[in-house]
Amino acid sequence: MSKWKTLLAVVLTAGVCTRATAQAQQAGERSASQPAALTALDYLEIQQLVNRYAHAIDTCADNGYEYARLYTPDGVYISQNGDRWEGPDKLAEVSCKRRLNVSHLIMNLVIDPSPAGATGKCYLVLVTGQGAQQRFERLGVGYEDVYVKTAQGWRFKSRHHVPAPPAAAAPNRQAPSAPAAPPQ
Repeated sequence: MSKWKTLLAVVLTAGVCTRATAQAQQAGERSASQPAALTALDYLEIQQLVNRYAHAIDTCADNGYEYARLYTPDGVYISQNGDRWEGPDKLAEVSCKRRLNVSHLIMNLVIDPSPAGATGKCYLVLVTGQGAQQRFERLGVGYEDVYVKTAQGWRFKSRHHVPAPPAAAAPNRQAPSAPAAPPQ
């Protein structure tokens, strides 16, 4: 009788373990294709990363390496014309090649979870000049980002400066004609 109970216990245990393994594999397959939920802290940290970007690129702090540290070691910045800067040394150059008297205003940030971490998009407006010569300029559409969480916090995996689409031809609109005079 005791051999029978032992055999039954082994069979039941094997069945439970097999089921648990199958469920874990299914959950792993789902999580690989579905984005993980972001916490409120994740959203705040990503927003802070984007805000730090504007300050770092405008100041060339630490010879551009403050800017470069906002990216993963293999992170990449892609300009409007498709030029790519990859790795800390090249990224530091981006910050230090900026125009003088320019401030980046990054606004309307939208963050979405993704299987690898998160993605984002935002508008970019540059403030150029000083004093009475100051003007606002929308440069392209803005940025499209891929963010990943590292041991140092959220970082850019990639940041693409999206160019403005070509201007569509405006329809030929004429002022409405005056109504015809009533017959006399």
